[in-house]
Amino acid sequence: MSTGGPTVGTTAWGLSASTRMLLLTWVVIVVGGYIFQMATTQKTAELRKELNSTQSSITNLEQRIKQGDTSAIAEMESMRRQVADFDRVLAGQREQFRLLSDRADEAKSRQAVDRAKVTVLQRDVALARDRLLQLKTLHAGWTARQGSLLTGEPGRRIASEPTQLDLVASLLERERPSEIDLVQWEAELDALADPVQSVSEDQSQIAITAEHGQLLRDLGQRLSKAVAAFEQQTLLLEAVLKETASATPASNTLEQALRERRTKADLESAQQLLAAREAGRKQAEAARAEELAKLEADVITTTTQREVDALRAKKSQAEQLGKAELERIAEETRVKEAQKKAETAGLKLEVTRVEGSIKAAALEKEFERELPAIKGLLTAFLSDGFKYRDDNAKGPASLAYISSQQALEPTAQGSYMMAFLANSSDRPAGGLQNPPNQENLRRAQDYLKKYGALMVQKGLLAP
Repeated sequence: MSTGGPTVGTTAWGLSASTRMLLLTWVVIVVGGYIFQMATTQKTAELRKELNSTQSSITNLEQRIKQGDTSAIAEMESMRRQVADFDRVLAGQREQFRLLSDRADEAKSRQAVDRAKVTVLQRDVALARDRLLQLKTLHAGWTARQGSLLTGEPGRRIASEPTQLDLVASLLERERPSEIDLVQWEAELDALADPVQSVSEDQSQIAITAEHGQLLRDLGQRLSKAVAAFEQQTLLLEAVLKETASATPASNTLEQALRERRTKADLESAQQLLAAREAGRKQAEAARAEELAKLEADVITTTTQREVDALRAKKSQAEQLGKAELERIAEETRVKEAQKKAETAGLKLEVTRVEGSIKAAALEKEFERELPAIKGLLTAFLSDGFKYRDDNAKGPASLAYISSQQALEPTAQGSYMMAFLANSSDRPAGGLQNPPNQENLRRAQDYLKKYGALMVQKGLLAP
C-alpha cells in the first residue's frame, strides 16, 4: 500500500487495526454506560432514601408549624434546598448521558461521510480506467489505420480529391496522445487509485486527503477530453473515407501527395519571402538615395569648409552603410533565388545542402555566443572523466549515453535523470549541482538537444 493511505494491521486473532479500534470504542461506550448506570442507580437509591427521610421530616414540620412552633420555619427552608439539590443532581446525570450518546452518533456520522467520499473516489477511479482503456484502443486503431492510409488504396482516393486532401492533411497535423502520454497517465492513475481501492469494508478510519481527490478528478477530466478529441478526429476521418469511397484512385499514394503538398507550400513561402526581400531592398535603396540627395543639398548650401567636411564625412558614412546593407540584401536574395531555382529544377539535394549550410552557420554563431553559459551549466558532462563513456579513456561524457538514459526527454523523469547523471559522475556537477534547479535542468536539456551534435564535432562531448 502506498504511503499516505489507510493503515491496516493484524492481531494474533486475525483482526485488523481498524476493527480493533471500532471494537475498543464500543467496549468503552458499553462499560462507561454500565458504570454510569450503576453509579446513577446507587446515587438514586441514596437520594430516594434521603428524599423519604426528607418527606417524613416535612410531615413532622407541618405538624409543628400547625402547633405554632416558629423554629420549624428555618428547618422547612433547609428541606426545600435539599429537594432542589436533588433535582439538580438528577438533571446533571441525564445531561452527561445525553452528551455521551451524542458523541457516539457523531462518530457514526463522520464514518458514514468518509465512506461515502471513498465510494465517489472509487467511482472516479473506475471511470478513469475506462477512459484510459478507450484511449489505448483509439490510439492503436489510429496508428494502424494511419499506416495503411498513407500507402494504401483509400489514401490514393483521398489524394485524388484536393479538398479532402487538405482536410486530411490538417487532421494528421492535429495533436493526439502519444504512447508516452498513455504510459504516464496510467502510472499516475495507478498511484492515485491504490489508496482508494485498498479501503476495506471494516475500516473505521479513512485517510484520503482533499488534494488526493482533486488530483484524481483532474486526471479523469484530462482523460475524458483526450477521448473526446480522439473520437472527433476518428469520426472526421471516417467521414472523409466514406466521402471518397467512390473516387478514382490517384497515381500517387497519400504519403507522396502530402509530401508534394508540403514542398509546394515551402516554395510558395520562399517566393513570398523573396518578394518581401526585394520590396525591402528597393525601399532601402530609395531611402538611401533620398538621404544622399539631402546630404548633397546640405553640402552645396554649406558656407564654411568645416561644415562642408562634416557633411562629406556623413555622406561617406551613409554611402558605406547603404552599400553594406544593399550587399547583405543582395546576398540573401541570391541565396533565396538559388534555393528557388534548385527546388524548381528538382535539385532537392542542392537545396538541402544550401539550407544546411545556412542553418549550420547560424547554429555555429549561436553556439559561440552561448558557449560560456554552456560550459558553466554542463560542467558535469564536458569535463574529463571516465564515467558515461564506451571506452576506458578519460574524456568528456558520451552524448549517446546521456540520450540513452532518457535524460533529454522533456518530462519530470527526464529532468530527474539529468540531475542524477550530473551529481553521480566523477566530474564536478557545475551548474546542475544538487539541489537541482528545474530551470537549469531544462536549459541543460535544451543545450544538449540543440548543440549536442556540434559539441561532438568540436570534441567537447564524446559521440
